Amino acid sequence: MNDYQKIEDEARKNYSNYKINEEDSWHHEVEKVIRKRVLKVLNKYTTDDSIILNAGSGGEDYPCKGKLIHLDIAEANIKQFPYYLVASTTSIPLDNNSIDIIICVGSVINYTDAQKR
Repeated sequence: MNDYQKIEDEARKNYSNYKINEEDSWHHEVEKVIRKRVLKVLNKYTTDDSIILNAGSGGEDYPCKGKLIHLDIAEANIKQFPYYLVASTTSIPLDNNSIDIIICVGSVINYTDAQKR
């Protein structure tokens, strides 16, 4: 197992047990602002035929037109949705050009190889 796989496995374990602190007012206020912006974009740019990928979903759902696919490394966070993929954003198991819009909120900082130059 390479170092990157070890890091991804550890992240998967951590995110499977992650719970937002209900008293974290900063998180909740930022979430409201981001959610409002994401919903505005989805309402403007999606149709009933759109395929939307919520990369690093963490269980955050957005009502929208089209098919919303939740992608996360922790199945526990997304298994309640009708469309979900358990995978890393570094190797998404979808065909090229099969997604119309990608949402990635808050998880993008996790998608880098810190040792790669």
